[in-house]
Amino acid sequence: MKKFMAFLVLAFLLPSAIPYAETVQVESLVIERYRKALESDPGNAEVRLQLSIAYLKEKFYDRALDHLLVLRKSMADDPDINYYLGIAHAGNGEPDEAFAAYSAVERLSPQRAVPFYELDKVFYNLGISYQRDGVLEAALAAYSKSVQLNGRTALPYCRMGEVYFELKDYDQALENLSACEQKSPGESRVRRHIASARLARGLSLTGEGRYEEALVDFRKASELDPENESAVYFTGYVHFKLLDFRQAQAVLEKLDKPESPEIIENLPALLQNIGIELQKRGDWEKAEKALGQAVTLRRKSPDLHYLLGVNHENTGDYAGAASYLKEALVLAPEHQKAKVALAVVTEKLIEGHIRRGDEALAARDYERALHSFDLALQMDPVNMRAANGAKEAESHLKATKHEVLKKRAEEVASKLGTANKYLRQEKYIEAIAAYRYILAFDPANEAAAEGLESADRLAKEKTERHRLAGDRYAKEGNLQMALLEYRKAFGYDPGNPAVQAGIKAAEEELRARVKALMDKGVQYESRNNHAEAVRAYNEALKLMPESSEALEARTRAAASVRKVEAAKAPKPAKADFEKLYFEGIELYTEGKYVEAIKRWERVIEHDPGHERARQNIDRAKKKLEGVMNVK
Repeated sequence: MKKFMAFLVLAFLLPSAIPYAETVQVESLVIERYRKALESDPGNAEVRLQLSIAYLKEKFYDRALDHLLVLRKSMADDPDINYYLGIAHAGNGEPDEAFAAYSAVERLSPQRAVPFYELDKVFYNLGISYQRDGVLEAALAAYSKSVQLNGRTALPYCRMGEVYFELKDYDQALENLSACEQKSPGESRVRRHIASARLARGLSLTGEGRYEEALVDFRKASELDPENESAVYFTGYVHFKLLDFRQAQAVLEKLDKPESPEIIENLPALLQNIGIELQKRGDWEKAEKALGQAVTLRRKSPDLHYLLGVNHENTGDYAGAASYLKEALVLAPEHQKAKVALAVVTEKLIEGHIRRGDEALAARDYERALHSFDLALQMDPVNMRAANGAKEAESHLKATKHEVLKKRAEEVASKLGTANKYLRQEKYIEAIAAYRYILAFDPANEAAAEGLESADRLAKEKTERHRLAGDRYAKEGNLQMALLEYRKAFGYDPGNPAVQAGIKAAEEELRARVKALMDKGVQYESRNNHAEAVRAYNEALKLMPESSEALEARTRAAASVRKVEAAKAPKPAKADFEKLYFEGIELYTEGKYVEAIKRWERVIEHDPGHERARQNIDRAKKKLEGVMNVK
């Protein structure tokens, strides 16, 4: 009897256990014999029971149910009848009635509920059915029954943990998942579930402003799942909210190479805020670490470069500060704070050079003094203190060493030669700077004065010529040539407002044209006209070759074209697939990962189920990533 009952439990769990109305079934000879026997003796309960069991074996659940309901009228306290009713109701898609019938079995025969009827497994499976259908409260009731009957097994606790997680009752989820782990120690999947529940509860607590409690959950989640980047991120975030900025930086430092797109997107802003708070408290070392980590993730952020410049300024590293501030201005030329900070830092650098020059003068180290003043004049050619210091150093050198004057003359001549060379090469900005440098030391140098006048005049002429050419091309609609001319003009006179306006207008119009072509390509793709989409994206790339968006779109559309063409082409024989697969193996062993991937992708195009090719593609891509990281 027990074996047969186990068979029936399995039968109603199988996918084929569907209502009779949805399938066509033929009664067996056994059913026919019992049915005829019952017709002969309608009051025979044993025959009716055997007929019900035969119906259950053949999965005629509704027919079995009819007879079992008749039997229950006179045998309501019979656990077997209720057990079979549970199977029939379950097979007939009536889980609530099945639950009630199985509960009656437990009530009527508590001693045999587990060893004979195995109700702990029955209720567990009923819980799975409820959970699959989204009836979560009923699923909890079924799993609870399973636990009450046999609390030694882990699975019901695991399932209850999952259901409570879905219901966002994280306390109960953790209680049940912890019980599951105790009964199945070392199960990594359970540990990850617990970590997820800890993380979810921590987020809920964070949303309520209960940061201390949230911190406990986030730390536990990290312990359980050390690779969980979200747990590390939110641990750092909560430390930030608790104003423990040093600890926040120390925790987030672990995310040196995050993989989660959400973490990559949000981490730089959090690190920036932490860096700002550390700067306010004068903790420049920790601020440097936070901002340095942020800028590795968001290299084109002018604000981060500005903040790093401020950090270096406050630690006395003015050269480093100037480097970061200049980069900030490259990324955002109108960044006012960076402009002001760079002016301050530049002034401090000049003051430092002059101070060291004065110290060298006092120590009668005239060559070192002259070098320091020269550095100051390179940064500010009209700085009178530096110029006077340089002259004084020269005067002392002249009095004590005639060779120094000769060296100075040679340097001026060399500088004049360099300036003239720049002038011939039409590098007017560099020529102007070189001539001014010479005139700072030798105001009477006629050659330098004439060169400066020529360089200034030619720079203006070149600027105007290229600006007018840019205007002409812009009017003709040739935006690429217009930009080329405007940028040439910009090279001669970066501060020219007309040139800046021309560049801005041309770039905006070019972007508008590219956008129109991109929209056109997207429309073609939506109509599955991938070939025309490729042409539209190619036109966009002609206008803006550096557009990664257009390049990706063209690659995508071209792949679709190839896919369509491949679908139309006759499929190669299996031998050809294997040949391509082994060609990929040979290329992989030779380190030709890109070509190997192409071979395996062709195999998958014709045989999507080729798992070895898919696995090898993943390996080759990891190899490529390693090569790129090394570079």
